[in-house]
Amino acid sequence: MAAPMHPPAPGDTIIGYEMFEGEPGCCQCTTLSREGALAVLIAVLLCPCVACVPCCMRSMHDPYQVPVYGKPAPVQQYKTV
Repeated sequence: MAAPMHPPAPGDTIIGYEMFEGEPGCCQCTTLSREGALAVLIAVLLCPCVACVPCCMRSMHDPYQVPVYGKPAPVQQYKTV
């Protein structure tokens, strides 16, 4: 889980989560999957000049979620009959 896009205001609670795809790109290694990290390690050992290729592949990145903050929903009062 990543940090929220906007810090919560006082009194806000988590109202849900938003899913994001990992962004591929050179030196974008924070969302690499295990397979991606292994591919980078193998590339560094065998041919360092192509070590950034797995980072540029979308399939080597895991999706991640970010919490969404907002005002809590009002609590409904139920009457018993």
